[in-house]
Amino acid sequence: MVKPSKEAPVMNKEGVTYVTHHFINEVFQADLKQTASVKKTDHPLNPLTPDEIKNAVKVIKASDQFKDNMRFTQISLKDPDKAQVWKWVYGEKSSFNRAAKFVALDGKKVIEGEVDLSTQKLSSFKEIEGVHGMVILDDFATVQKAIEESSAFKDALKKRDIDDVKKVVATPLTVGYFNGADGLQQDLRLLKVSLAKLGFPSKT
Repeated sequence: MVKPSKEAPVMNKEGVTYVTHHFINEVFQADLKQTASVKKTDHPLNPLTPDEIKNAVKVIKASDQFKDNMRFTQISLKDPDKAQVWKWVYGEKSSFNRAAKFVALDGKKVIEGEVDLSTQKLSSFKEIEGVHGMVILDDFATVQKAIEESSAFKDALKKRDIDDVKKVVATPLTVGYFNGADGLQQDLRLLKVSLAKLGFPSKT
């Protein structure tokens, strides 16, 4: 078995010089002294740990409210009571029930809720009216597939001397809200698309 060679600090590839991050760290930090450190202790405002996030997801998925098609866009710490936090800051003994807040998509519906991590129970779950959910990675794939299957899109590309839809990448963006002035149905999950040709400047 051949062992991989040691990484060179500076490499030249096809006329371009590359410097490894290890080399940069050694050069700029060799003579630096540590001036600060992170104190390892529990704090009521510490973000959720990976285990807490996993537990929150487990609780949500075990509830009757959850649907298999739901997609999470955010899971984060629910801010504890501010007065209790200040008591903790000034040395008073305060107990905190850690809780997670989350946002999920159910089709075009936006769901917000909370999970009590101490009791391992879903404490809140409600649909938010009149809002659009965050654009996430799944949406990129959906939009890309839609434009690649569109005959109108293929015709538009041919006018720009592009004969392969795989050479064009879509970037979906939210359309914004203009109180109906744009004539769009705001209850739909709509995205506008910016396009770029791979490897070449885009043509308008």
